[in-house]
Parts: sequence; structure tokens; C-alpha cells
Amino acid sequence: MANRKRYVLLALAIKYGPKTKLTPLGVWSDIVGLNLHDLAGNSTDNKNQTTGKLKLTYIFRIDADFAPMPAIVKQALKNAKPAKFGRWSSRLNFKADSRAGRTIVGSTVGLSVSMLLISHKEWFGVKRVKIVTMFNDDHRTQPRVAFLFEVESVDQPMTGPVD
Repeated sequence: MANRKRYVLLALAIKYGPKTKLTPLGVWSDIVGLNLHDLAGNSTDNKNQTTGKLKLTYIFRIDADFAPMPAIVKQALKNAKPAKFGRWSSRLNFKADSRAGRTIVGSTVGLSVSMLLISHKEWFGVKRVKIVTMFNDDHRTQPRVAFLFEVESVDQPMTGPVD
């Protein structure tokens, strides 16, 4: 699901039905990328006027409670020591290049977002995750953590080794 006015991509961790000859896609990043591409259509409102690429600013990941995410969330909370963690008003923000940010971006959830950006540069341009926001998306006793990945365009792709 996408919000065309704010360029937000909302992606659920759901299981799609059995693969068919008509739908040979089985990778989350390809399914979500194709859906966003189809939703955006040819409207110039959905494209960067300079590059012609689709606009994309945020990617939500909801229901990210599969392994190893609970352990990663627990460690992030332990390290951040927030006074309160819960719904959006008590969210935690991590720069993508911080230790917690790198851990989340390198996790199962973050890698799917990275694969979306890497695999579909022809649609979105060269982008990277800037900030990862973590919050509890409901009031259950057992927190169900959700993530908001803020992405930004990169003027010059990296060409050398990373420090």
C-alpha cells in the first residue's frame, strides 16, 4: 500500500499464496517494488522532476516479530535505555550509521528494505536508509515492534571500501 502524496510505502510481512506461472515473484522486495511501481503509474506527481525516478521517502515494516528480530529489538532497547518505549509518541530513532541503526538495517527486516532499494534503482534512483524508527504498533502485552525506514537520495554512489 502506498501513499502517493507523502511517498510512503507500507509493507506487511504477510505470506503470499502459492507461486503460479503468472506470479513467479517470491522475494518481498520484488513484490513490494512492483506494487509501488504499478501504483505510481505514469503520473508526474509521483516522480522526481529532475531525475524522473519514483519518489520514495519512507518504508514501514509492520509485524516484524519473526526471528531474529525480538533479540535485536531487546538489545536495542537495552543499549538505548529509553525512559519509555511504546506507541509512536514513545518511539526510538536511530541514525542508520549508528550501532543500533546498522544492526537493524543489517537484520532480516532491514535487508529486505535494502534489497528493495538496491534491486530497483532504475525506479527509485540511488537511495540509502537515513534513519530507522522503532515503535510498538499496538497495545498488546507482548510488544509488536514496527519499523519506519526514512530513505534519502544519494547524489554520488559509494565507489570505494566502507570504513
